[in-house]
Amino acid sequence: MITMTQYLFILLAFLAFTFTASANQSRSTTAARLRLALKSASQHGPDSEERLGLLLPATEFAIQELGSDAFSATLAQSLLDARWRSVTDRDAARRRLEDELARAVADLEFSPVREAELPFGFPSPTLVREIELKSYPRYRLARTDVEGARGMGAFSRLFGHIQAADISMTAPVEMTYSSEEGRLREEDMAFLYSSPALGAKGMRGAVEVLDVEPATVVSIGCRGEMTSAAIRAACDRLTLWIAMDDSIAIDGELRTLGYNSPMVARDRRYFEVQIPVRVSLRRSLFDFGAEGAADAWDQVDDAVMGGRSSSGLRSTGESTCVFTGRVSMENNGGFASVRREVEDGEIGGAEALILRFRGDGKTYKLRLRMTGEFSGLNYEASFSSENGVWTEREFLPHEFEPKWRGQPVRSAPRLQMLRVAGIGLMISDKQLGHFRLELADLFVR
Repeated sequence: MITMTQYLFILLAFLAFTFTASANQSRSTTAARLRLALKSASQHGPDSEERLGLLLPATEFAIQELGSDAFSATLAQSLLDARWRSVTDRDAARRRLEDELARAVADLEFSPVREAELPFGFPSPTLVREIELKSYPRYRLARTDVEGARGMGAFSRLFGHIQAADISMTAPVEMTYSSEEGRLREEDMAFLYSSPALGAKGMRGAVEVLDVEPATVVSIGCRGEMTSAAIRAACDRLTLWIAMDDSIAIDGELRTLGYNSPMVARDRRYFEVQIPVRVSLRRSLFDFGAEGAADAWDQVDDAVMGGRSSSGLRSTGESTCVFTGRVSMENNGGFASVRREVEDGEIGGAEALILRFRGDGKTYKLRLRMTGEFSGLNYEASFSSENGVWTEREFLPHEFEPKWRGQPVRSAPRLQMLRVAGIGLMISDKQLGHFRLELADLFVR
């Protein structure tokens, strides 16, 4: 009988296969277009200007066709390099771009040679040049220290272990590394059991059998020989990818997963380079330090009702924005606010919003607006500020009270974070005079 855990892993494997099949189809189409462009360009003889004129738009189209993934990013870099190089040497730019596109075609058409089965519940190999976040189940492995093992010593030691234990060979072979002064150092080699139920944990001579707990990694697919230079280049790309996402942090040493034996030709070999990560429960919704951050917010003051209050959101030039202005009660006024639109699903099923701010001692409101609701209905949550002190405040959905023109609306529907279409900040409640609220980040959890 299949357990619920096994059923979930089978379902996830099926979904991953479906996604991979679709992605492979897209990559095959792009490869065919690039191959045709290279062939057409070669028919123009030695005229580098005409040949480059064909290759540049073909590369642009391939970037658009692949979408916003890691592969398209490498093509975009090749395109930028070709354009800059062509300013001084069009022939060199053409040759370089042709070489890059030929490699791209080979990578897009590449399919790993499958020499053994994956351990139970393992995700599919990452496509070549792609970067993805992957979750691994608990698995059992046999590992041995690489230090002191010459040549194929570590591999032979592990192979002897699985033969003696009558354990079937699986792919991949896992290798872990440590980093010393920027240089990678091999630590352990491991063979993976097909199931944690096989064998028994413990030491077997120089081989240790142990279970690895479930983990999340960032992985990149690679083609060719697993050299130190190739591993380092892949590691650099992963590190940059992680640094661009503030919800992910490195949580372990680098590892590689090698899927092929020396019997497979070098250009047909496949491996993954991976970095264990910790995924934060919160992600950034709005970075007030980003370039042009203030431009996304609109001013909505009591002037719409004839009042005299004024406000605005502007950049401080110090990785923050400031919501500032003056509240006046003249002409039945009394409030100032800014707001911005939120794209469908941008907040999604968030359990909370988290605002990091530094205020002036006054009280402010964080306001949400749902799609499909009549104009003026907002969900408000008040928060106090301490003069000159940075504060991080978490807002739960039940704290937001539905209001229309400042009055509670008891018949309003319950706030649904998935339907939030607008977000804003307001100061009101007869807090006359100048105000200043400095903003650093808005997170969702």
